[in-house]
Amino acid sequence: MDSTIGPFLPAQGTEGPAHLFLHKNLGTMLAYYNGMGRMPRLQSRQSRMTTFRSMKHKTQQNAPAAEPAALVRSPVHLLHRAGQCASDLFASEMADLDLTPRQFAVLLTVAQNEGLSQTDLVERTGIDRSTLADIVRRMLKKGLLQRRRTREDARAYAVKLTDEGMRILAAARPKVETVDARLLGVLTESQQAALIEDLKAIVSSLLASDRQTSRRE
Repeated sequence: MDSTIGPFLPAQGTEGPAHLFLHKNLGTMLAYYNGMGRMPRLQSRQSRMTTFRSMKHKTQQNAPAAEPAALVRSPVHLLHRAGQCASDLFASEMADLDLTPRQFAVLLTVAQNEGLSQTDLVERTGIDRSTLADIVRRMLKKGLLQRRRTREDARAYAVKLTDEGMRILAAARPKVETVDARLLGVLTESQQAALIEDLKAIVSSLLASDRQTSRRE
């Protein structure tokens, strides 16, 4: 007899057919085979039930809690969770470049519109003014950006990429494409296109609503 099965079989004539005993003690066997240690032979129904209840309690403690139904139907919650997943994927892919999603957005926007002011960057990236100012400071320190006073307004700065900024952007682009592909890979091509258009519609509509509210005030 296999020595790994032996501990779970009943003494002959004490518990009935072996398959019934194994059925009753399936949880004990799974614990054994998952490396929790050799379990002693169970001699009584009471001891079997005590072990089962203990294991069930531990399983419930270790199992991930289900999200409330109201959350799994909430667009705000789901968008937030999707954003978390995207950030994690991005951070993993960009570990060697030390680049965040917002820094990439700034690099790409400046590359396509050299000489933009920081005010223009706020409008084009959707990053709020104070956060963008902090991002630009960090990127200046890392040698990715350079800036100068604009001719039109001596108080404003025009921003452009350095050679290092262009190098980092070139290295980052294929990595961003990999992240996008992993995020959308679960969807068909038509679903991917629909998702992008839906997200753009949501952003556009909410921004337009905010502008109208600002005008009224």
